[in-house]
Amino acid sequence: MTIKQILFYISCIMGIVFLSCAKSNKPDYKISEDETVTIELQYTAGTGYSWQWVNQDNVKHLDSVNVEYDYNSQFIGGAGTMKWQFKAKSKGCDTLTFVYKRAWEDAEIEKKEFVVKVK
Repeated sequence: MTIKQILFYISCIMGIVFLSCAKSNKPDYKISEDETVTIELQYTAGTGYSWQWVNQDNVKHLDSVNVEYDYNSQFIGGAGTMKWQFKAKSKGCDTLTFVYKRAWEDAEIEKKEFVVKVK
């Protein structure tokens, strides 16, 4: 194997590493270390569906610090907003993945991903 081939393979691997954070060129949120970001997701309480954060083990640069349930409706079980707060602990890029499902069912009806870049 020649030096040029080795350098080519190394540059390919480096490209994969840098692109491993999907949409890293256009993150949904850009924050600095120790800043917080709030992800707001709409839901309807009376249906049993709620948003669940499903990739905690893959998130390295953010800590979940708070989850609030804000009801936007005058009716019990009506529309509301789940507010997830995350604090940046180190520089890098993380993708937060949420699924909308009932806790007692396996099927999800919606999935949302948010890319957060900590600068």
